[in-house]
Amino acid sequence: MLNEMIVKTALENIAKNPGMLKMPNIPWPVVDAGVFWNTIGEGGGYKLEQNMITQHCRILDRSGIRRGWGSEAAMERLMNQMAGCN
Repeated sequence: MLNEMIVKTALENIAKNPGMLKMPNIPWPVVDAGVFWNTIGEGGGYKLEQNMITQHCRILDRSGIRRGWGSEAAMERLMNQMAGCN
């Protein structure tokens, strides 16, 4: 079994730099009840949420589709662009 600290560190590093996974940031429906997520911002029909464990963030639209995920700063910039603030 993996050491809990190794897994926690890996998840924190991924949250800070999601590009290291080389995964596309594609729209994807979320299937949770917000148990691990805190809403930290809303605007323009979008919701910015932060994961309580990894601290990474995601943007959801009104339909519950994830429109982006990554660091808090990156998601704040993206949300501003998507909401027409820039």
